[in-house]
Amino acid sequence: MHSKRIWWFAAGFLLFYTPYAALSKAVTSGLVPGVAKGLLGLQILPAAILGTVLTVPLIITLVGWWKYAGVPGREIALSGLGLALIIGSTTVAFTFQNVRQTLDAL
Repeated sequence: MHSKRIWWFAAGFLLFYTPYAALSKAVTSGLVPGVAKGLLGLQILPAAILGTVLTVPLIITLVGWWKYAGVPGREIALSGLGLALIIGSTTVAFTFQNVRQTLDAL
């Protein structure tokens, strides 16, 4: 079971990231009622960051993982930095229009 733990983490990441990605794309594409089409990633980035800051501790609380928390080490800090880069860069990336057509033209 220990060797398969990484796959559970990957499945959890996919489970939580897919709705986030879909919502981000829907918001920037104008598919959400009341939201103007053409929002930029930098315009929705503050909301994405706030949502992440509120949701991650909520999930940790709901699953009872605070009992495993200790003083964060270098690995935890690097992991947090990686998560911040993923959330920020993918949120901005969802606003790129016609990327596929541009790449095909090259």
